[in-house]
Amino acid sequence: MKKIALLWLLLCSISLWGNEYNYPNYSQLINQYEQLLLQNNELMNSFDIGNTSNNTIKVYKITNENSAEINKKNILIIGNIYAKDIVEANISYLWTQDLLQNNNLSYLDNLNIYIIPSLNPDGMDTSLQTQNSLLLTNNEGININRNFSFNWIHGNSDEDNTQNQYNKGEYPYSSNEALALQNFLNNYKIEFCLFNMTDELAQNQVKFPYKWAEIRESPDFNAFNKLAQNTANIVNNNWIHNPNTERNGNLLDELYVNYGIIPFQLSFGFHYVLPDENEVIQQKNYLTSIINHFFDTIVNYESVDNTKPGFLELNIVDNNTLQNIEANVSIDGLHTTAFQNNKSNAENGMYYRFISEGTYYLIIEKKGYETHYQQISINENQHLYQQIQLQAKEPANIHFEVSQDNQALSSILYINLDGFEDIITIDGSASYETFEGQHEFTLFTQSLAPIKKSIYIRPGTNNIHFEPAYTNHIFYEDFEGTCCLWIMNGPWLVVSDSTHNSYFIKDSYSDTGFYDVNADYTLEISAPLSLIGYTGQDVFLSFEHSVYTEWDNDYVTIEVSYDAINWNPIFKYAGNTKGWRHELISLNNFVENDLFLRFRLKDGIEDYANHPMLTDPGWKIDNIEITGSVSTVNTQELLIEKPNLPIINTYPNPFNPLLNISFDIKNKTEILDIKIFNIKGQLVEQTKLTDKQIKSGHYVWNAKSLSSGIYFVTLIVDNTHKITKKVILLK
Repeated sequence: MKKIALLWLLLCSISLWGNEYNYPNYSQLINQYEQLLLQNNELMNSFDIGNTSNNTIKVYKITNENSAEINKKNILIIGNIYAKDIVEANISYLWTQDLLQNNNLSYLDNLNIYIIPSLNPDGMDTSLQTQNSLLLTNNEGININRNFSFNWIHGNSDEDNTQNQYNKGEYPYSSNEALALQNFLNNYKIEFCLFNMTDELAQNQVKFPYKWAEIRESPDFNAFNKLAQNTANIVNNNWIHNPNTERNGNLLDELYVNYGIIPFQLSFGFHYVLPDENEVIQQKNYLTSIINHFFDTIVNYESVDNTKPGFLELNIVDNNTLQNIEANVSIDGLHTTAFQNNKSNAENGMYYRFISEGTYYLIIEKKGYETHYQQISINENQHLYQQIQLQAKEPANIHFEVSQDNQALSSILYINLDGFEDIITIDGSASYETFEGQHEFTLFTQSLAPIKKSIYIRPGTNNIHFEPAYTNHIFYEDFEGTCCLWIMNGPWLVVSDSTHNSYFIKDSYSDTGFYDVNADYTLEISAPLSLIGYTGQDVFLSFEHSVYTEWDNDYVTIEVSYDAINWNPIFKYAGNTKGWRHELISLNNFVENDLFLRFRLKDGIEDYANHPMLTDPGWKIDNIEITGSVSTVNTQELLIEKPNLPIINTYPNPFNPLLNISFDIKNKTEILDIKIFNIKGQLVEQTKLTDKQIKSGHYVWNAKSLSSGIYFVTLIVDNTHKITKKVILLK
């Protein structure tokens, strides 16, 4: 039985006004939908997406099958989520009935409408069965609106008390209802969603994704705010609009961040008694006004009178075949690295976004294609359509071998191409399908030296033989013994838990504790490490870690220093690694020096307010190792870099404000320029390198005077060859 939020509902005896206005239980509600299906089988079909303890959760699809599928937008409507929202489930059915009776093909020609009559059928039935009780007792179970994965850990429940109305469950998607929705969303590309769920404020309101703690806005906050305001105004003056303000595994943020959906929550006035026929009709009319207005906004955009944000439609295709493509879409200034599925539809290549007036930069990425960059400008009330044609790369195959002294070895290999990462296991040998381009390979072999190499893979078949060497250990810390090598600032503690097979160090005393507001925790080596005498060897910092911090705001960094006063970041990350991850960082630029090392977790970046709601579990670290070695990589006629082009690396990325630009040029050159452009294509820095800088293969750019954003670093060799890297300045 599912969670019923709040003390509510005195369900009085139910009058029977006629079948269409009688409050049905879930089985009766589904029977009513089935009658609509029989009467409108040319427009409607159904399928199951999961099962609860007592019921099957169904979805009904309504569309005009005779209209072109390629032009249709996919919208999901959920009748209710909380068990108490009995009225909302009923008026959703009445709206569906009207839609089909009116046979409004102007919408059905352009939309695939998916309807989930109730996402909480067991709770809904329980509510109806306890109609004469002031309180619904024995309401054990999970609050579905706390059970979704994004920010699930912030669910405000007592996990040991299953009768707590805010119970978030043992883990994300542990409830059958949430799991059914996940199953549906993973198999059907939904672009827009309206769902009914009356929260504890008990007001008529339109809610939209987030402004956590009234501080941290979503990238699309301004556009969402305007759309929600327009929607509330279209009903009447009693409706308001608000963002979600809590981080607690709620559906609004889940749909927006993890599925790339444009969602709105409809919260109707709270009912302590089930309303009579007249009020039900009024509520249905409210819902009809909202849905029709929203449909018009996405289908008949130009006809909507309100001042509204621009509406962007992209069609992403292969430039040779014009076949539609599923690709990642980023918009500079309107992006968070938390986004999981900001992608075009694989079936029709379409991507939709409401955007506030301004000039932006599109970044379209797909493995196997050249990354596409394009500047766009959009105005309020403008419907902007763009077709993006991506250039396909040539396919390639790599055969890997790993051995030492002719003995096959088992290894883990990280493969990165244009930011797309794969991890494969090599048991002596393995094959891998990929595409032409510069690949970064990171190989870990137990008890032997790691290898990190950037290699240009040509079309066709390629062969790579890794031969890891024994390591020269410069430093090692596994936290299995007494931890005495570190100067600790913050609540660091050596612990063990089920997430890892050994002891490790973490930044908080409690496994469920979060780091403090305005935390600035450091773990600093107590004595300098000598890298003198390691010229000609590959010197790496290797470590394992698990990170969970606020995306784009609370960063963990690795920093190095020659004097323990001035620190330079060489690694930076914010977000959720979703488990333990192995990292490998080159220290070759620091050899022949004594070097201090520290790990740092900082809550917040400049100009961003902090709040207790905006902290997270933090950082776990283990197996810190610094090694030198001379391993070999036989590429069998492969090129370490693309012909006639240099290798360029930029680090850290993101950076603030110093960016290291290292390059490797095999052929002699006399002219080497670095040009740096902002997201608008404006030149912000131009440097002609000296002979000494060219020989050193290293240049440091200081972006202190520039604002946060995306920049493009271009290396120009002999006024002919160019190679560009994208970097992010975060202040």
